[in-house]
Amino acid sequence: MQSVKISTNISLEVFRMMKHYIQQKDIKESKFFENAILNYLQLTNFLPDNIIIPSKIVVSKSSEEQILNHINNPQKITEAMKDLFQVNRNVNGNSASTT
Repeated sequence: MQSVKISTNISLEVFRMMKHYIQQKDIKESKFFENAILNYLQLTNFLPDNIIIPSKIVVSKSSEEQILNHINNPQKITEAMKDLFQVNRNVNGNSASTT
């Protein structure tokens, strides 16, 4: 298989995380990058764009205030919300319910 060389700048934080992962898994950087890029491309081809959450989201000051308001003043849970979010799973033969 032919290969090409690529070059890019990444943040120091991401670099440190990558180095730690590479050391823990005992893999080469080139294999790490190829796997990461391949996994990302497969993910973006498989999932719709509105499902993929970017690693960084920039919001306006107005949106930030609305988000903080929702966090600090959560909406009361209605019966309809409880019904909507109720999960029944069979765990080890037992039925579990969370509300």
